[in-house]
Amino acid sequence: MDDLGVGGHLTGRQAEVLRLAVRGLVAKEIARSLGISARTVEGHLGAMRRLAGAKNMAELAAWGITAGVARRPQLADDASSREVTPAGNGLQELEGVTG
Repeated sequence: MDDLGVGGHLTGRQAEVLRLAVRGLVAKEIARSLGISARTVEGHLGAMRRLAGAKNMAELAAWGITAGVARRPQLADDASSREVTPAGNGLQELEGVTG
């Protein structure tokens, strides 16, 4: 994985911020994790959006993944294999049960 992104335009800190943002963390959480201010995180995200030509975080995340700076988040282990059906007053999850 290339920490500097496409053409070496990202700093190491920007790459760290992008990896955490792609995992779904918001600016305050990223800031806490890295020991920097949320405003600094927002500045890094803004600079990367301009560099990538991204209009929003989803486009920036896609760019980061394509550039090899971040990895695509993994889905829950078995969430796709669960069937959810109405039961009583709530929903009941049935694992591997077919009706």
